[in-house]
Amino acid sequence: HGDLILAVSRQHNSLVVARDTAATYKDKVVDPRLVAREMGVRHVVRGSLRHEGTRIQLSVVLIDGDSGAQRWAETFSAGRAELPQTVGDFAVAIERSLTPALYRATVERRAALDPSQVTADDLAMQGIALWYRGVTRENVLGARALFERALELDPNSARAWAGIQYTTTNQLLNSWTDDRAGTARRHDEAVANLERLDPDGTYTYSGKTMRFYLKRDFQAMLPH
Repeated sequence: HGDLILAVSRQHNSLVVARDTAATYKDKVVDPRLVAREMGVRHVVRGSLRHEGTRIQLSVVLIDGDSGAQRWAETFSAGRAELPQTVGDFAVAIERSLTPALYRATVERRAALDPSQVTADDLAMQGIALWYRGVTRENVLGARALFERALELDPNSARAWAGIQYTTTNQLLNSWTDDRAGTARRHDEAVANLERLDPDGTYTYSGKTMRFYLKRDFQAMLPH
C-alpha cells in the first residue's frame, strides 16, 4: 500500500492522499463516490486479496470519483511464500498499469471541455495518453504535435516538455525524422527546460538518462 502510494505520487502534478488517511476506510463497504468527495480526489483505487491454494491473487480497480464507473481493473498473482519479497514488485507492476489508465481516464474527462477551455496541460495529457497506446510512428508524431501545441499555450509546461523528450527520443531511436540534427537539438532543449522547471522530477531524470543513452555514454547514464 505504502509502496504504491509512493510510486504513483512521483507522477508530475499528482496528488495522492496519505496512507493513514486512506486507511480510515479499511474493511468498510463505502460508495467510491463518497470516498472521492470526502477525500477531494478524482479517482479511487480499490484492492482486495484472495488466497487460492499456495498463491495469492491481488485485484485492483480504478474507479471514477464522479460517476463511480470502473475505468480499469487488473489482477496480479504471487506465491504465498514469495509475498514478502514480491510486495515491492506488486507496487511497481500496479504503478506501470495504473499510470496509463489514469492518463486515459483524465483525457476522457477533459475531452468534454469546450475548445476555449482547453489548457496546455490538457493537450499534454492527450499527447501522453496517445503515446501510451503504443510506440508507433503515427502515435509518436501525433503525440509530439500535441506537445508542441501545448508549449505554444504554455512554454513552462513541464509535462509538455517531458512529452517532447519522450517523442524525440523515439524519433531518434527509430529514425522517424528527416531532420535528425534538428530533432536531437529539440531533445536537448526539452531536457534543459525540464532541469529548469523541475530539477528533481522523474521526467527530468528520465530526460537526462536518455540524453546520455542517445550519446551511448552508458557510464554517465547509469547514476541517473
